[in-house]
Amino acid sequence: ADNSALKRILTDTLREKGEMPIDEFMTLALNHPEHGYYSQKMPIGRKGDFITSPEISQLFGEIICAWCIHVWTEMGRPKAFRLIELGPGKGTLMADIMRSAKIMPDFQNNAKICLVESNSSLKEIQQQALSEFLTRVEWKSSINDIPEDIPFILIANEFLDAMPIKQFVLDNEMWHERVVVLDKHNTLKFGKSEKPVSDTTIPFPNIKDLRKSAIFEYSPVIAQISETLASKVKKCGGYALFIDYGYGCERPPCKDTLQSVYKHRPSPVLNNVGEQDITAHVDFNTVRAAGEKVGCNMTALCTQATVLIALGIEIRSAILSKNASSDRQRLTIRAGLQRLIKKDQMGSLFKAMAFYPNDAMEPEGFVCDDDNTCEI
Repeated sequence: ADNSALKRILTDTLREKGEMPIDEFMTLALNHPEHGYYSQKMPIGRKGDFITSPEISQLFGEIICAWCIHVWTEMGRPKAFRLIELGPGKGTLMADIMRSAKIMPDFQNNAKICLVESNSSLKEIQQQALSEFLTRVEWKSSINDIPEDIPFILIANEFLDAMPIKQFVLDNEMWHERVVVLDKHNTLKFGKSEKPVSDTTIPFPNIKDLRKSAIFEYSPVIAQISETLASKVKKCGGYALFIDYGYGCERPPCKDTLQSVYKHRPSPVLNNVGEQDITAHVDFNTVRAAGEKVGCNMTALCTQATVLIALGIEIRSAILSKNASSDRQRLTIRAGLQRLIKKDQMGSLFKAMAFYPNDAMEPEGFVCDDDNTCEI
């Protein structure tokens, strides 16, 4: 199922260079302007490769809306502000937020919607989902293109996990970069660079007690995105909410979290090039380090379940169930809630963190009773 044009580009590059770091491979496979997975496929939904929280239940969008209204109030209810989403998928989350925001007309009417999206097919679907608000929607291809003229509220749900990562393999107490190479049959396989890594900007963990062949993951792209957003929060005023699967333990787990999904099933990462999603668990320590570097305030890292429950998702579910028109609808509401908050589903695997201004109150929802932030 490989995209033949992309596979040819990749093969030719490897024949010339000999090897390709993991982050370069991910960038090519996912973001090649003509043949990349995110450039030309419809990844979300039953006909795609995965389903995100907004597609699972309207509860998610409604609770995120409540959080947005809360922080907008903390911002002093500005008459002009941007409501930004990174990687908005099919536009479901933003549509649910705007629909739910009718309870606060000033919020709904004053929001300037900004969607950061590179997939032209998804843009068309987003236009349909937000048809009621199209006069207030703008699309940007990069976070660097977001204007810095007014305060903002930003949502990044399952965005960082798709950012390219580097991997490093421990060998004889030295870190070597993990790469993609060709074998004698021109088949893609993983290897490692011969020379140890000498880059002192990478925050390698202490190798004491690490197992032989441990794998450390780091994303310079996530570091840069986080630093850029933290700087925008400080400059413009506003809040940036990150929700993603990942970990935040003080000592990184040092394991391979690179994974692929093809038609809703796990698939080898090097298969189906350009035709399947490739992601990795987000190291929220990188996000936090970027915020600290800029001097931006950050919430604690909490599980998705902790935040959603604190914001009232169980109460909202009970109200929807009470007003449901059938037992089947009630079961659907219940199943969506469980998938979002149960520990053995998305509740503990997914984590949440927010940036906020130094002179602002910490947003609601981030009081952690337990520490499941190391679970992956």
